[in-house]
Amino acid sequence: MATSNININCSICNKEIATSMCRGCSKDFCLEHLLEHHQTLQTKLQDIQNNFNEFRQTTIEQKNQPEKLSSIEKINQSETNSIEKIKQTAKECREILINYTKYNF
Repeated sequence: MATSNININCSICNKEIATSMCRGCSKDFCLEHLLEHHQTLQTKLQDIQNNFNEFRQTTIEQKNQPEKLSSIEKINQSETNSIEKIKQTAKECREILINYTKYNF
């Protein structure tokens, strides 16, 4: 993670002390902040791994329980049907209003 030790300002505390550069983000850190940066990266990586594991588990569950997927598909279809009905009703209302204003003004 760290490369050379030379006197450059730390990207966090801006102190001109011995720093190391993170190869991943190319920023310089003093030892204290390098350790914090490393911990932050470890935490983010762990979060990514946890999200991946949850996604994989959900995928396995859906594969093993197709009735759940079927329910989701039914909800999606219901949503699509509702949107189409709303659009059709709005179109009809606009036509009624246009016709009303044509003949009454």
